[in-house]
Amino acid sequence: MTRNLLLITACLLSAGTYAQSKKFDFKLGQEYDLPRRTEDLAFIGNQKDGIVNLSVKKEELIMVRFDAANLKKTLEQKIDLDATRNFNSEIVADFSNGNYFWIHSDWDKGSGSEILYCDKVDVQKGKLVSTNQKMFESSKLAGESAVANGFYSFKMTNKYKFDFDLNKTVLGVMYRLAPESRNDKKNFDRLGFQVFDDNMKKLWG
Repeated sequence: MTRNLLLITACLLSAGTYAQSKKFDFKLGQEYDLPRRTEDLAFIGNQKDGIVNLSVKKEELIMVRFDAANLKKTLEQKIDLDATRNFNSEIVADFSNGNYFWIHSDWDKGSGSEILYCDKVDVQKGKLVSTNQKMFESSKLAGESAVANGFYSFKMTNKYKFDFDLNKTVLGVMYRLAPESRNDKKNFDRLGFQVFDDNMKKLWG
C-alpha cells in the first residue's frame, strides 16, 4: 500500500487551525510504501516530536519515524514480538499529554485468562520504552467475530471496546464475559469496565 503524507500532516499539524478557519497550511511529503504484507496500525506524533507509523506483520512490529519539518524518513526498525496465535492488536492510544501506547491482547488457553497489555511508544526516539505492561486480566471474553488464523483455525477478535473522555486524558475499556451456559435463556450479560489515566495507570475497574 502506498500512502502520501499529505493527509497526515494536515490532520496532525493543522487540525486546530482548520477548526477556526477554512484556510490552513500543509506540506506534501514523498509517497510512503507500507512494509509489505503488514497491517497498518496508526500514524502518531506531532510537529515538535515527529511522526511515527506503526504496522504489524505476524510476530513483528515495524516502526518508521518521519521528521515533521520535512517529512523525510529518519528511522525504520523491526521489533520481534513474543506473540502467540491468539495475539490481537487492539488500538494505539493517543493521549492529550503526548503519551502514546500500543494496546494488544492475548488469550492464555492453559490458564483460561484474557490479558490486555500496553507498550509505550517514544515518538522522538522512534522506539518502545516499555513493553508488555499488563493492564488487566479476566476470564474468557465474548468476541464479536471470528477470523481465520491459518488452516482450519480461528480466533476471536473485537473483545474490547475503547473510549476516551472528551479531553483525551482518561481511557475506558469495556468488555463482555463469555456466557456460562450454552442455554442462552439461562445467561445474564456480565460486563467489565476498567479505567486508566494518561500514563496508563489504573484508576478503577
